[in-house]
Amino acid sequence: MNNNQLFSTGVIFYKGKNYTGDGFLYRESNQEYRLSTELNDKFNSVRVGRLSQVQGWKDYAANNAPGNITKTWQYDTPDLSEIAGLSRFTVFPKYTDILAIQLNNNTGNNNIFYQLVFNISFVCNPIYIKANTDYECIGTFPQDGNLYNANISIISNQNRPAIRGQVSFKYNMSTSEIEIMTCNQNFPPILSFQKAERNRFQLNINNN
Repeated sequence: MNNNQLFSTGVIFYKGKNYTGDGFLYRESNQEYRLSTELNDKFNSVRVGRLSQVQGWKDYAANNAPGNITKTWQYDTPDLSEIAGLSRFTVFPKYTDILAIQLNNNTGNNNIFYQLVFNISFVCNPIYIKANTDYECIGTFPQDGNLYNANISIISNQNRPAIRGQVSFKYNMSTSEIEIMTCNQNFPPILSFQKAERNRFQLNINNN
């Protein structure tokens, strides 16, 4: 199984080729990862989340230092021999048109386990997203500038009514980004949407 179906953001480096041996997960970060002596030159393959990419350098030295090699991986790569030993790298968002949603429980009550049921017209089946987990990839968003309505329903492990609402998304042809529109009439005040990246959105469950 291709592991990038199991996680959306970040990368997993492996000590062996073909994704064998010990695996090490690294999340997207504004900071550069500099490998310790124990891990320097030890990674030989990488799994890449669908929403991420990684840029790596052979040496700790400056990027333009003689003999330093720079490589970028946007997809799973079973053999990293081309970089001749990885010393440092950055993990950051990939330019993609995959709509991604993350559900956050901001109520302060961690005894309630929320799950989002997300239905949008260009995806046949509903998508289920647990709260406080990684982004969930919904699907590649159509680049036609049309509005696509999404019905949301948030259920919990407690006997309480589901939180329901409706939002609309569209592809902005001029900025090449996915935009969101909410209607107060169809969107409960306990919820709020926040755009995190050009294609990523956070749905927050807030206090009443």
